[in-house]
Amino acid sequence: MALVFEDLRRVGSVTLDQLMREEAEAWLDILGWEYSPTQDFLKTYIDSSALPGFVVIDRGRAVGYAYLVVDVGRGVIGSLYVMRGHWGGDLEAQLGVACIDALKETPFVRRIEAQLMVFSEADLGPVFAGDGFETFRRHFLSLDLGSYDGGREQPEGLELRSWNDAMIDEVGRVVYESYIGGIDAYFSSSFSRLDRCHGFVANLVRRAGCGGFLPGMTTVGYLDGKMAGIVVATELSPGVGHMPQISVAPDHQGSGIGAFLVDESLRRYKEAGYRAVSLTVTEQNERAEKWYRRLGFAEVLPFNAYLWQRDS
Repeated sequence: MALVFEDLRRVGSVTLDQLMREEAEAWLDILGWEYSPTQDFLKTYIDSSALPGFVVIDRGRAVGYAYLVVDVGRGVIGSLYVMRGHWGGDLEAQLGVACIDALKETPFVRRIEAQLMVFSEADLGPVFAGDGFETFRRHFLSLDLGSYDGGREQPEGLELRSWNDAMIDEVGRVVYESYIGGIDAYFSSSFSRLDRCHGFVANLVRRAGCGGFLPGMTTVGYLDGKMAGIVVATELSPGVGHMPQISVAPDHQGSGIGAFLVDESLRRYKEAGYRAVSLTVTEQNERAEKWYRRLGFAEVLPFNAYLWQRDS
């Protein structure tokens, strides 16, 4: 029997229960990431028929799905997962093509973005490249804290402050300014505008966008009364931390502030009994990637970011 592609908005989350449980197991096994809270958030939109995307049905069972996010001028392929029995086959590519076609057929969508964690051997690069997408290699890295020593000296004049939610707008500004002219702001519009950076930071802090926010592990540095750098810290699962955002204000880049703040966050994680901390980095950001690897961060999973822009 041929596989059937259904509109995600016509399928209740109960149909996806088995598929999502397996997906959550893959995130935990491979990345150390407890993904079910994110899934719970998605299910509320699925059950209200508010989340576009596709579900693949095989003999009455959901074996794959992908969801889309569409806002003014932009479409995002938010996630794509198929059951292990279909890993490395053609189904992932078929889902990718379905998502691309749906977004390209949406008249007001001027650009399409995707950052997809593909756990199988499937290579979606040719699928996206064949549809006119640019590809940017990214890496999910992890550090075993048991072997981390640290001990960087605090830069002169740098003041560490405890996190409070009143900092969110200031963090958004530092994040935005730190990405100006950079590769990440090019392929991800989350970093290309100040308002979207504010939304990105709020999502990390208030909605557990990349694990549960940990204010005590988050390090914030000030110089002369102004925020100079920030390392946002979260928990992916018990004992596993994540640093989803590391930013230094442009005037202070290269001063050692970022290195100290990362070291301070790692020290706090280790003292709190965490066994590992992860982060992601774009390959074209060579300086940052080389530094993370010198610290002891090692590759867990390479993945791609994709960008398509409609011709004027």
